[in-house]
Amino acid sequence: MDLVVDLNEVIMTATLASVGTAGVPGVGLVMLAMVLNQVGLPVEGLR
Repeated sequence: MDLVVDLNEVIMTATLASVGTAGVPGVGLVMLAMVLNQVGLPVEGLR
């Protein structure tokens, strides 16, 4: 059940982030970092 909740949070966050920043170039990395941070994955490898 925990995995389903985490997966739904990732889907919702990624969807809202992509809609909110569709016209802004270069913000994709910021949104990716936000989604990775939400699920507890390290963001140090993003450049």
